[in-house]
Amino acid sequence: MLTSHPPTGIRLPARRLSALGPAGVIAYKMPSAVSSHDAESFERLYRAHREQVFATCFRLCGDRVKAGEWMQDVFVRIWEQWDALDDPGNAGGWVHRVTLNTVFNVKRADRRRLSRVALADDFASALPEPSVGGASAFATPTPIRRIALDRAMETLTGRAREVFVLHDVEGLPTDEIAHLLHMAPSTVRVQLSRARARLREALST
Repeated sequence: MLTSHPPTGIRLPARRLSALGPAGVIAYKMPSAVSSHDAESFERLYRAHREQVFATCFRLCGDRVKAGEWMQDVFVRIWEQWDALDDPGNAGGWVHRVTLNTVFNVKRADRRRLSRVALADDFASALPEPSVGGASAFATPTPIRRIALDRAMETLTGRAREVFVLHDVEGLPTDEIAHLLHMAPSTVRVQLSRARARLREALST
């Protein structure tokens, strides 16, 4: 059962939804036109995918507070597009795509306001294996290697970091990254090559 949502009709800023969970998202968007079936399905999807959505957001910014804010933006967007989802119980790929699109829409909006995006220096506590086979020699489960890679990631900023995470961690192909970041595929390949070179240099010192 959904609990802790605000009174019907009250719309909350997206940044406050983290304390409300799925019920807060539902109350925030279309509060008077939600069936109990949709609400329960959305809550199940939220519970099933929130950790992965947060992990993706965190890998792209390295900041837990910002990642939490982005996660809420993602689930607001998912709720807005709920009618487009045919099978909420088998939505992993769709949720992942909405996550990436939402995050980069937010980042582009931040660039317009601030003229640049300030990416955090600390990458994460653990880098997972890539989601598509054969992506990267940098993804390794060895604890010592993880610590070294963590430190090496601090040398990556801006587009180099984004491209590396999307390709070697998330497993996206070059053409998809180019579309997502509004870049030419050749530019993606150049940025990826530079990122890998920087990481190799950092890991060799």
